[in-house]
Amino acid sequence: SSGINAEYGEYEFCNDAKPTTRAICRESCLSMNKEGETGWDLAIIPTLQHNNEVCHMANARWPGVKSDDKFNLLWIGITDPDKVGHYHWVDKMWKVNYFNYTRETGEGKFGLVDKNDGHWTMKNSLTYLARGVCSRARTCYDISSRVKDGEVTFSNNNPDDIVEGTTATISCNENCELSGTSQLVCQGGHWFGPGGREAEEPPEDPLADIHPDRYIPTCSCPQEAEQEQQQEQKKKKEKKKKEKKKKKRGKRGVE
Repeated sequence: SSGINAEYGEYEFCNDAKPTTRAICRESCLSMNKEGETGWDLAIIPTLQHNNEVCHMANARWPGVKSDDKFNLLWIGITDPDKVGHYHWVDKMWKVNYFNYTRETGEGKFGLVDKNDGHWTMKNSLTYLARGVCSRARTCYDISSRVKDGEVTFSNNNPDDIVEGTTATISCNENCELSGTSQLVCQGGHWFGPGGREAEEPPEDPLADIHPDRYIPTCSCPQEAEQEQQQEQKKKKEKKKKEKKKKKRGKRGVE
């Protein structure tokens, strides 16, 4: 395989590593999806480290700067649909927290990475030919810390390697009530409710980012809430008492 298995996931070249249009490159990425291995799309590059890994993967195969840019540039999954500098990944559940912007980035709808120096460039052309990179997230993150007053158990019993198809079962502490679904499934690097990605409704706004934690349930504990309120009231009363004592002392001092 020509790909690498980075910490985020796996990277492979699209279209048998031959230059092609973005649309054909993306089609070939999507065709890599199969049961138990979903999430393949044009490459998501979440950090500088991943950018370096993608460039290293390309240079290992085609070293050196080429005279024709189509052999230097690689399609990736960054988009700017309205050409206003509002960037999205093809998978809207990944936030764009890293962007390798340089003076050469330019404006355009579709992004490519230069394998030689790692900068990203934007193009509008539907016919421009370049090689491209696909990726998929191999694992989902451990959501235990996101569930307060409850417990998460994973079907693979290994929170350090939550692979595709792993289910997370959420149970709340005693006397606490679960709001949301009690079981989630890991697919393509994200947590989904029952039925997985297939049960998803298409978003009303195709450009809106999708919150990756939207299915994580919450546990509400009425007793705790009451106890917290009581403690707050207690603190307030004590504070008032102290203030009164201070005032009395102050008056005595004046006398």
